[in-house]
Amino acid sequence: MVKVLLPSHLAKFLEDDSTLPLSKPVLVSPCSWEEFVRELRARHPRLAEKVFVNPSRIASGFALVVNDEIVQGNHDALHFRSGDEMCILATFAGG
Repeated sequence: MVKVLLPSHLAKFLEDDSTLPLSKPVLVSPCSWEEFVRELRARHPRLAEKVFVNPSRIASGFALVVNDEIVQGNHDALHFRSGDEMCILATFAGG
């Protein structure tokens, strides 16, 4: 399975099991980026509405981290394998 880790300010948008601890990851099957976005939109539409812009781009203000590396640019070529960990983080600017 692929672990999707969410900070607490995003975990509150999960549709199912709102009683789960906020640190519990969302698990998805190994898949392509497009399949991941489709699954997240189906399972957690409120979360997807916050982090994606049409059709499957990460919204401004968020970053995708996969296996401790920030992934920038076009995500369409991504394919997640069993054991991968991903995180969607809010980005901050300033100094």
